[in-house]
Amino acid sequence: MIIVLVCVVAAMASKKSLAGEATCWSYAELLEASNEPNVRVGRFAYREPPGDIQLTEKMKLSTYYNKAIRSFHIKDGRKLVALTFDIGEQPHEISGYQGKIFDHLRKHKVRATVFLGGKWMVTHPERTQQMIADPLFEVANHGWEHRNLRLLDSVEQQRAIMRAQSAYETQWRALKKRNCKFSSTGPAAHNNAPPQMNLWRFPFGACRADSLQLVGDAGLYSIQWNLSSSDPWKGQTKARMVAAVVPRVKPGSIVLFHANGRGWHTSAAIPQIISGLKKRGYEFVTIGDLLDLTRQGKAEPVLTDTCYDSRPGDTNRYDKLSGQLHAKYERFLRRMRGNTGGLKPPATKSKRVTKRKRTKASKTPEPDAFNRAD
Repeated sequence: MIIVLVCVVAAMASKKSLAGEATCWSYAELLEASNEPNVRVGRFAYREPPGDIQLTEKMKLSTYYNKAIRSFHIKDGRKLVALTFDIGEQPHEISGYQGKIFDHLRKHKVRATVFLGGKWMVTHPERTQQMIADPLFEVANHGWEHRNLRLLDSVEQQRAIMRAQSAYETQWRALKKRNCKFSSTGPAAHNNAPPQMNLWRFPFGACRADSLQLVGDAGLYSIQWNLSSSDPWKGQTKARMVAAVVPRVKPGSIVLFHANGRGWHTSAAIPQIISGLKKRGYEFVTIGDLLDLTRQGKAEPVLTDTCYDSRPGDTNRYDKLSGQLHAKYERFLRRMRGNTGGLKPPATKSKRVTKRKRTKASKTPEPDAFNRAD
């Protein structure tokens, strides 16, 4: 009886914090649900961009940072590495959530930075708020939709940036209204994250000089990477991914992964990658942690005047494909905005990207193919 009573009291304590605020989610609610990693395509995926809201006053950045940060030089030689995950979404789809990745990160207390698309935040509000609330994770801006900013004019680029900022602030404010805690012993959940994002990653990893300036003017650091897992490539394997990351990481590395249903084998590879890096003495940090070390004079960002994957100019190869996709997106958006009958899902079942067949007449790769250098 005494043992049972203790268990009941412990369970009740886990639901209420010391200040009386409830925890936002149970452990089970944080775990990946079935079918969440799947990408769904159809009319039902349309979301109107957010209207103007009064955004929190943006941080001012020195023009010194109107460049891309590829990695950091750690002055004291500490073995620090930043794992980053991109979760973007296209206009005609609702992309997935590879929750097993974050389940493992939480289990092993691994810090990470997650670049979320604004539209993804709208279609996944609960998962977005969980990311914001979790002190292990840092949420960053990946644009409203997955558009190549190299092909957009300055007005469209600003919209891509600020619409995602708006989507984040909407979820941050919603989390604040819930008046709950991520853990029973922690602060109010919304206090685990700032009211606005201060990091940005270009879709396709591609930019122009004016793109970097616009991002800086918005108070955002442009974050690239110096090491890619190549997980959006369907031919990638777990073994090749581990081999591409673990032995090549250096102190201050920024590693690119995806977790939107197009990180092929990422969920399976992450445990081995984390284990391998820990054996080599690495500590996992966020980009924000590395910027804090920079302010303390303990680290220095490695900056470039342009954006690229492994060598300057290599992401320019996505211009043609992203131009074709841009035209496709615009046709989809025109159809949806002209649909006066509402935005209800069609009667037919949605198609999963993983099962779509490409016709011989089509020369355009499947949508997931372009994410290779996302």
